[in-house]
Amino acid sequence: MPSLDETPQDLVGCLHQNAENFADNTCLHVLGDNGGAVDNITYSELWLKACGFAWAFEAAGVAPGDVVLIFLNHHPDMAACYFGAMQAGAIPSFMSCPSAKQHPERYWPAHRTLFQRIGPRAIVTDGAQAGQMKRYGLVNETACFIDVDAVEKADKPFKYHPVDLDQVALLQHSSGTTGLKKGMALSHRAILNQVRAYSGAINLGDDDTIVSWLPLYHDMGLITSLIMPLALGRTAVLMDPFQWTVRPGMLFEAIAKYDGRFVWLPNFAFEHLCRTTGRMDPFADLSGVRAFINCSEPCKMETFQRFADTFSIWGVRPDQLQACYALAEN
Repeated sequence: MPSLDETPQDLVGCLHQNAENFADNTCLHVLGDNGGAVDNITYSELWLKACGFAWAFEAAGVAPGDVVLIFLNHHPDMAACYFGAMQAGAIPSFMSCPSAKQHPERYWPAHRTLFQRIGPRAIVTDGAQAGQMKRYGLVNETACFIDVDAVEKADKPFKYHPVDLDQVALLQHSSGTTGLKKGMALSHRAILNQVRAYSGAINLGDDDTIVSWLPLYHDMGLITSLIMPLALGRTAVLMDPFQWTVRPGMLFEAIAKYDGRFVWLPNFAFEHLCRTTGRMDPFADLSGVRAFINCSEPCKMETFQRFADTFSIWGVRPDQLQACYALAEN
């Protein structure tokens, strides 16, 4: 597969090239509830579905430079609407949806100031989330709702025009744990420089599959498990973060089924796996994983040691355990 050094276009251009060169290769395995039903999406299918979203954005009056907010729980069209917004020249941003621990009466009003600052032109979501946002007065008449389930795959490609690499590609928001979420405007050049440098540092191979439960509204999941593999023509396996929390062993099941080679995890996830899946008899061979990479929280040596000890019988070795640093604000 070509390297990014040979393809100096923007993110959409990378996806377009991969759709032409590796049309029938699977880019995403999107796992359903409990790791069950799967949407296997090829590069050509992803491109045409992204084109469908691009046409939908254009029909809704979304113009280049407009912000598109994406409020979706785990969904097979997460990537398509994201790249479709870029195709239309808009600036997408994945946003978190309320969980079972967050009551809508508190969650949605907390976003009102954020919406006023961002002024989104379009919001991609489902009917239930749209109803809640309208009920709590988050949007005005300038923003349109696009139902993710109503957009069809395009029967013709959307007109793709390369953009300046220094143009803003996306907004990556901070968690908002301690205050109002902050949106970082990242350019195509900055993201592709990161992808180029990081994939080289870890020696990401042509056939290396990434397995992830990480939410895409955080930069670790977004970059390592969606943008990097799609820009490079690789394959990623994505599962619902909330489902993984309830049944963490599905991560190891996916590694075994799809020959996963790279997994990124925050420190708490290593501990969660030890407390839960570590009590089970081995049901997956983890020796083929090239790296379990700790990131986004303080990386604790005692956690690594506990993980290595707990899963040694599963094939885990200390040399598989690595750490990295990510900061969208940087």
